[in-house]
Amino acid sequence: MHAVRDGDSVDGSAYSRAMTSASSIVVAARDLADLIEANADDGERIRRLPLTTVKALNDAQLLRMCVPAAYGGPEVDPVTSATLSLSSITRISSRLSDATG
Repeated sequence: MHAVRDGDSVDGSAYSRAMTSASSIVVAARDLADLIEANADDGERIRRLPLTTVKALNDAQLLRMCVPAAYGGPEVDPVTSATLSLSSITRISSRLSDATG
């Protein structure tokens, strides 16, 4: 099964599930941003992701977002995945810029 994209010819339920899954992943990523940022200093200190961050990412299925639905994953489409990545990079760059003046 391939990622469902706008304009694909699929039955309504498959398209709806894919869009709901992608939407919920995006919402989860935005909801976790503050937690991830709050744990960043701890992560730097211990030189790895803090367990609370890993657990939150796992619970939100962000670590599995590209796993196909056929294997029990949310099967987020590549555009949504890239958008989340770019959004994260932009947010981090903005914070670094603010911190360094």
